Amino acid sequence: MTRRSAQDTDSSTSKISRFTLSEDWLAVVVGLVILALILAGVITEDWLVI
Repeated sequence: MTRRSAQDTDSSTSKISRFTLSEDWLAVVVGLVILALILAGVITEDWLVI
């Protein structure tokens, strides 16, 4: 494997690094929010769709 130089990187990225969430981290955050809502009692059995 060879190392990439700064010139080989994607041209759409700027020199200022921006915080990005991958799809996996977004799923983790959404899951934790849903868990917090369940534990807080906001989401109850009435929301169950089975």
